Amino acid sequence: SLFIFRIDTDFCSLDNAKKVYALCRNYNISGSWFLDTDNNDMLKNFYAKMKNQELGLHCDIHKVYKEKSLNQKNINSGLKKLSNNNIFVKGFASPFGEWNPGLALSLNNFEYSSEFGFDYDNFPFFPYINDKVSSILQIPIHPIGISRLNRSHYSEVEMFKYYLNLFNEKIINDEPIILYFHPDN
Repeated sequence: SLFIFRIDTDFCSLDNAKKVYALCRNYNISGSWFLDTDNNDMLKNFYAKMKNQELGLHCDIHKVYKEKSLNQKNINSGLKKLSNNNIFVKGFASPFGEWNPGLALSLNNFEYSSEFGFDYDNFPFFPYINDKVSSILQIPIHPIGISRLNRSHYSEVEMFKYYLNLFNEKIINDEPIILYFHPDN
């Protein structure tokens, strides 16, 4: 089965980013880090120096707009900050997992995108946007993260059982396991 571990860095502290990065390195996990570009110091002095991790754009402003032009402005601002720090990306993951046609039409700078607001727990595919097949691969992701389980008052044991059951179900059905995580959780 395919396993993808996505890390969305919105509002992430340097200390927690370092802890998750150490976890990835200790267990030989090549995580997919989707960067919030708000903190230039973290971009320059931490993310740009990572080894064996994939970097993508999460956002400059943590918001998804209905209008293509506003999404494109947000994306371009984030891409410029990444470029200024010698970080070049192929992937995008929207804030809150939201998706809409205006967002989809603004993703021309990317090879793939991943929003559970469009689809989840499915195989990657090229979606139809305005009756045309998109050239941007959509990677559906499981929509439940630790932060949501925390807000639902799950204990650590209950979270462990939730993910163990999810993994077993995915493995039995020969489906990909694609999860997301926020380091501050």
